[in-house]
Amino acid sequence: MNETLILSLHALPGLIALILGSVVLLSKKGTKTHKRRGYVWLGLMVLISLTAVFIQEINPGSYSLIHLLIPWAILHIFFGVYAIKKFKVTKDKTWKTLHKWTMIMLFFGALVIAGAFTLMPGRMLHEIFFN
Repeated sequence: MNETLILSLHALPGLIALILGSVVLLSKKGTKTHKRRGYVWLGLMVLISLTAVFIQEINPGSYSLIHLLIPWAILHIFFGVYAIKKFKVTKDKTWKTLHKWTMIMLFFGALVIAGAFTLMPGRMLHEIFFN
């Protein structure tokens, strides 16, 4: 697949997820709007994770350490949904807390921290934004 297309299908949803995720994290929890936005955000996170499999910019032809975030993110996505569904059934607030912190870790780990690495010198986004 075309490298530019892959990077676009990764970076654009990443930017949208960063904005939408911020809105979800800062808005009132438990509402239908929160749930809808949350599922859209998780869909974006799945797309970002899947497209990351095809990006091998750091080590052309092979994976780098940042690719370890792919299974980490997918696990957090599924566990976050599992935790909130478990809370709805059991009403045990531990599950609600686990959902909250899982989503916060996913947001900061997969978007903020990983996103910061894409702005390092020598990376394509660094070239786009700073040159």
